Amino acid sequence: MHYLILPCSKRKRDPATIYSHVLVNGQPMAEAWSVYDGNQTRLARRELLASPRWSDLTVVFLSARYGLVWPDALIPYYDEALARERATDRFWVRQRITEVWGTIVGFDAHTVTYAFGGLYEQALMTGLRPFTALTLNRLAPHARGQGDYLAALRDFFMALKAARRARNAATIPPL
Repeated sequence: MHYLILPCSKRKRDPATIYSHVLVNGQPMAEAWSVYDGNQTRLARRELLASPRWSDLTVVFLSARYGLVWPDALIPYYDEALARERATDRFWVRQRITEVWGTIVGFDAHTVTYAFGGLYEQALMTGLRPFTALTLNRLAPHARGQGDYLAALRDFFMALKAARRARNAATIPPL
């Protein structure tokens, strides 16, 4: 299985404006996939919705507030960036990244690709350290900004599509 971890984004949609939102204790909530609205999320959503055959790729978000969040998790609107205190807080990282990954994914070998650096990368690397069977790939390791990560994410999807076409061509019997 291949996991693509995207950062939460500053740009978010208010769950109250999303048709499928629900009220939880009076607070509007919607799926993370619909709330996060940054450029990387938009690109991934467009690519994944355009081709429903991405069963071998799972998107996960790294949220400044919640840690690892699966796309169908209900979240409210929030406006927070990952602070150094949280990214380096071993308890928060263990509870919100390590334990979540271990509970949902487990210790099997998987490939994890992520598209961010800085504090988000620091928290993720610390949180996934116990999972030694993972292959970790950072897109655009020398990125200078979000534009570089977005371009690398486009390249990532193009490479996956090319690999899928090659795999499919190899399995189609000649006429």
